Parts: sequence; structure tokens; C-alpha cells
Amino acid sequence: APESAPSPYTGRAPIGPVAMPPDVEHWPRVEIVHSHAGADGRLLQTLLADASVQGVVVSATGNGSMHAALHQLLQQAVAQGRLQREQVLVATRCTRGWVVGTPEHGWPVAARLTPAQARVALMLRLAAASPRA
Repeated sequence: APESAPSPYTGRAPIGPVAMPPDVEHWPRVEIVHSHAGADGRLLQTLLADASVQGVVVSATGNGSMHAALHQLLQQAVAQGRLQREQVLVATRCTRGWVVGTPEHGWPVAARLTPAQARVALMLRLAAASPRA
């Protein structure tokens, strides 16, 4: 089957229907971290120390800008094998506009999705990629 064209909202090919476990406790755990002036990364460090966290959405400013401390912690998490790049998604929290192209930091972006929508999208992608029992 030919590969689907990327969605204008997510910038990624659709994944199709995903069978989520009926119990929310078994859904992939994805957390949202806000980037802001003075963000020191302590919240992100705490989340990454929790093995149940399977993904992180960065609620960024402007065109996906994130504080250097968050970027550095995410890089460390990938280098240490705690996360893969596909388990991180950057979305803008601006009410108008969306993340266009690839920001300097190079993390996957959520295109036109809000951080809350990006969280759901990442949960579905992680659920679709996980092996079925």
C-alpha cells in the first residue's frame, strides 16, 4: 500500500486506528513540560526519574523555542537511553500559529497541534508502536 501523505496538522503520516487498552492506567504515560524563562529542568528531571513516563511534550514558546536547560536534559535522556527522540514532541503554546519547519533544537514537532493535542497524538503513536500482549 502506498504511504499516506503527511497530515497538515501533525506533519506526519496518519497512523490509522489504534486499539487503546480499556483501562486508562495501561495507556502510555505522556507528560507536558512548559518551557519558560528561568526553566531549570527540575520538573523534567523528576519526570524522567519515573520509569512509568514514556513520553514528553514540551509546551514551547513561539516557533517551538525551548529553554536550553530542557533541551540539555532531553539530550542527556536520549544519550543515556532513557528516551528515544520519537518519545519527545514539541508544540507551541501560542494561541495563533504553529511550529513551522524544524526549530534549531531539532526535536520532533507537533506542527499545528496544541500541547494537549500533541500529548494525545504521542500517546496514540506510542500505543501503536508497542507490542501487543
